[in-house]
Amino acid sequence: MRFEDLDEETQKQLLEGKKIYREYMDKYKLEHECCPKCGGTEYTTTLVGYVFDHDNPEGYKDENMCVCRCGDRHIRHDRVRKG
Repeated sequence: MRFEDLDEETQKQLLEGKKIYREYMDKYKLEHECCPKCGGTEYTTTLVGYVFDHDNPEGYKDENMCVCRCGDRHIRHDRVRKG
């Protein structure tokens, strides 16, 4: 079904959910940007999708495995804010 074919209320709900997701994920990416060991930003990662609950965005936890250029292994959620 196309977005345009949905009723107005459903469209509003989907757009609000998208807004919540984007705002939270922008913040999440900044808070989990750097390696906790060396502070680096270059790494390889697995690409598993994790469920995002729009009613509880703070409960989101990206558990993809990261390997930093320094050799440290950690999950994406354990990365830290730059600086």
